[in-house]
Amino acid sequence: MKKTLQEVVWDIEKWSDETFGKGQRTIPILHHLKKEVPELIEAIEKLHNFEGEGSLDYSDRNGGNRVLTPKSQKEFEKLWHNVYKEFADCFMLLFDAAAHYPMTVDTIQMQMERKLEINKKRKWGTPDEPALKQSPCYKLAAPSELFGNTEQLNIGKNIDVPTKVVRQLVYN
Repeated sequence: MKKTLQEVVWDIEKWSDETFGKGQRTIPILHHLKKEVPELIEAIEKLHNFEGEGSLDYSDRNGGNRVLTPKSQKEFEKLWHNVYKEFADCFMLLFDAAAHYPMTVDTIQMQMERKLEINKKRKWGTPDEPALKQSPCYKLAAPSELFGNTEQLNIGKNIDVPTKVVRQLVYN
């Protein structure tokens, strides 16, 4: 049976306490998170900048479909796996810090919902840093005869990822 998010957070907290010691460690955990965030950014940038070998279909001038060779597909999948691992590292640290504060997943969800409503009422300008602005989109697709159906994932660029790969990345 699949664990609830709260059960996973309790497992993380238990492992963290057994590994690093019990007690109020929220601030040190958050300092560790500050070291992990650049790794996540780097992993995402590598994925966004992935070129790979393959042919480009220019039928859609706004960003054709790139059909990858099997070697490039494996490289692409590794990049995706790395992005998921880095997100997991950051979420684990963030949830561990919250658990040591202590906060439950329900409390976090309630506060996120409240904060979202506040943010929705704010006026937001455009980001000043070029890296924060929306980049042009293009589609990166895997050959369906090799990988089956694809699902489009938007990561700042529209990328078609094989359904099989998406399920492996999300569920494994």
